[in-house]
Amino acid sequence: GTTAKYASVVSENELDFEFPYGRGNSTTLTIRRDGELDAFLVIEKGQFLCNGFSDSSYVSVKFDDGPIQRFNCTDTSDG
Repeated sequence: GTTAKYASVVSENELDFEFPYGRGNSTTLTIRRDGELDAFLVIEKGQFLCNGFSDSSYVSVKFDDGPIQRFNCTDTSDG
């Protein structure tokens, strides 16, 4: 009985990670409003790690020509 709204975009750039992930990784950014506003960054082959044991876990993000901004980062509930 609830509604969640979201928007997703796949990057035109590809990420290049060291072994074992390799080249050609696409990235998807999803913004969701389900009460709160959340952002999800998903990589096809690889992983981002957030330090869940510290209050200083953040990611730096830059949108277009705007300034670099910091956002809190948390791990998924299932690790």
